[in-house]
Amino acid sequence: MTESHQSDGDKILDIYLQLSVLLTSIGATAYEVTICLSKLSSVITFPLVHLSPLPNTISLSLKYKSKFYTAIARFEQQPTNAGLLTHIEKKFFTVQKTNQPLSTVFQQIMQLSQQPLRPWLCALAACIIQCFATCRFFGGDWAASFGTAGAAFISFITFRYFEKNKLNLLLLDSVVAFLSGIVAILIGSALLSQTPLAMLFASIIWLVPGMAMMNSFSDLFHGFISSALHNFAKAWMIIFSLLLGLIPALMQVTNLTVALAISPWQDWFWAGLASLACAYRFEAIGKLLLSSFFLGAIGHGLRAVWILQLGYDPVTATFIAALGVGIAIAIIFWHNPLILAYAATIGIIPLVPGAALLRAFHDLLHIAQQGTYATSLEITQGISISLQAITEVIALAVGSILPTTFFRWLIRFKY
Repeated sequence: MTESHQSDGDKILDIYLQLSVLLTSIGATAYEVTICLSKLSSVITFPLVHLSPLPNTISLSLKYKSKFYTAIARFEQQPTNAGLLTHIEKKFFTVQKTNQPLSTVFQQIMQLSQQPLRPWLCALAACIIQCFATCRFFGGDWAASFGTAGAAFISFITFRYFEKNKLNLLLLDSVVAFLSGIVAILIGSALLSQTPLAMLFASIIWLVPGMAMMNSFSDLFHGFISSALHNFAKAWMIIFSLLLGLIPALMQVTNLTVALAISPWQDWFWAGLASLACAYRFEAIGKLLLSSFFLGAIGHGLRAVWILQLGYDPVTATFIAALGVGIAIAIIFWHNPLILAYAATIGIIPLVPGAALLRAFHDLLHIAQQGTYATSLEITQGISISLQAITEVIALAVGSILPTTFFRWLIRFKY
């Protein structure tokens, strides 16, 4: 009997490894195809559509400022953090540097994008704090929070090591999520954690592709269809890779409790701290860094009030909370549309329905394990939870990006 159980376990592990390699290969191939299509589209449309309203040189007048923002956003190798974007704005629109060729400006931007503003140890500390705080406001106990912190440390170090070796992004995310989940489960089990689901999600929160999701909906609202599809596919492929890497850890989870913040101020504090750490990790500076705590706290607070006190369903509450965060961002940063997407990504960190996604994925894995023995009720419930989690993600992105898009339209119409 023992030998048969061991052989069954070996077969399951072998099937899982083969499935992981196959799905990762398919995802990587599809991702590369979308990149090629996006690059081909940008090569054709970028010079004709996005740069055509611009003069050959950069002007300091507000008439061309918003159009230059649009050109930067569409540029294929755009900078990847908020601090650099703010630095670029000061460099080219505050300092008197007129009549520079557009190619020279883009070369300087590329040079700036290769210069991190903070040491990697600071980014590591911010990553650990973000994951720890995320676990707390998702209802994780102290044992789970410490497990999350240990997993964040291991995953961040691993990510940086393999990133330098140019490992495929999807495969890298799967490997990092796998290690993160195993470490979190080991530490959490040793400390007798009772909230493993919150712990697992919080351990990979810093890998969730928030910018890609925000950019996809922003591009869609602005009419850039090819770029929107590329970013949307990129975001969901990364999410799928993360879930794939968490399969071994999820198979060990028996307590599927997904808690929501109830404490009147403690959980709001943890939500704000998570957003602040995320902003610091994004190398935000100035007003964006100072306001990130407020944005995270207000978003999480709005969602908790609408669900716990007013009795709204999670999708509606998430949309309303994201809309409130988006309005606050638009009011604070209306004069600087270059960092609106970054601010939106930072502000909605406490609203990401990560635990619900993991619960849905866990149920689907359970159904797949049972095969033909799964009941219709289990299948219906698994599909329903999955659709609700995906709907929450879409409601989150749309709600946060609508106000910022509206303000962008106002700025372009005015100037």
